[in-house]
Amino acid sequence: MREAIKVKNPPIPANLLIDCVVPEIPEQMTFGDSVQLNVALLLSIENCNGQLDAIRQIEAQRASQ
Repeated sequence: MREAIKVKNPPIPANLLIDCVVPEIPEQMTFGDSVQLNVALLLSIENCNGQLDAIRQIEAQRASQ
């Protein structure tokens, strides 16, 4: 008779669990400042989505084992 061996999954890497960076929003800003803020916000969202995608991939791999 074969016995199943339970393998504990390693934790999700800490770099995927860090908080997303929220750029500081100044009280007053020029049009140029607002464009730079939008770029920073979009970059932060892109990075966060990358972290979430990596976590989803890890979880999908775990589920298929």
